[in-house]
Amino acid sequence: MRVRNQHPSVGELRKRTFVRRHLRGIVGLAIVSGVILLGAAAPIIAPIDPRAANVSEKLTPPSWLADETVRSGAESETGHFLGTDQLGRDILKRGLHGSRVSLLIGLTTVLISGLVGVSLGLASGYFGGKLDQLMIWLCDVQMSFPFLVLAIAMMVALGGQSLVNVIGVLAITGWVTYFRVVRAETIKLRGREFIEAARAIGCSHWRIALRHILPNAIPACLVLATYQVAQMIIAESSLSFLGMGVPSHIPTWGAMIADGRQYAGSAWWVSTFPGLMLVTTVLGIGFVGDWVRDIIDPTLKIT
Repeated sequence: MRVRNQHPSVGELRKRTFVRRHLRGIVGLAIVSGVILLGAAAPIIAPIDPRAANVSEKLTPPSWLADETVRSGAESETGHFLGTDQLGRDILKRGLHGSRVSLLIGLTTVLISGLVGVSLGLASGYFGGKLDQLMIWLCDVQMSFPFLVLAIAMMVALGGQSLVNVIGVLAITGWVTYFRVVRAETIKLRGREFIEAARAIGCSHWRIALRHILPNAIPACLVLATYQVAQMIIAESSLSFLGMGVPSHIPTWGAMIADGRQYAGSAWWVSTFPGLMLVTTVLGIGFVGDWVRDIIDPTLKIT
């Protein structure tokens, strides 16, 4: 009897090696892609206004935990898979719509703060002098304040709760990191031989900065941006939790967690499920950040 060869083929070994090496990145991409798709499809999946209250169904437990004998007919027809809050609003629908707000704020603030920080870091590191001293002073002043204290003070100064104000405040507080990274990279490169050669052939300062220095700083900025999306989502949730974020009529994970504080003992699902949504999303983005870091610079990989 012929014995079949049980050894895996080279192709199978390569697939297993790829999956093992990039498992966290694959999981992170799956989580982030799922959150983006669910957020984009929220108006279709949850067409009912997530702000609509139904006090008769307040603090209804999740449908998979509720006792069938005590459910009303309306509840059995509609169902609340993750339960309802103190106003009878469906937690799952509010969570789906809240993901849209979190992703919008996270991506927008990273884009704005990245553009500002990279531009200022490039100019400060390349030209130096008084401009560099001024920018360093501004960074030191801003970093001397705790983030939440500075963000709350700025929200009050800008007029209170507003989606635009939240984006502006987070963008202002987030540019410093990009500035420091790009400035350090620019200072390291501005005296290199290829920069001197570019000056010798008559390249302008901005051409040298944009064509020869900036591309070397982009990889580090991409890794930083990936991590900062998660940081901005957490920051927005923190402000909303404290009542200083987006207006209360807009569903956000932070505000949903705050709504369930006083019901932690009797209706744990009000805060638990929005918290799990926040943690899962941030964890997925963190996995993607690790993956991007390993691809761009494998020497930074921590084993």
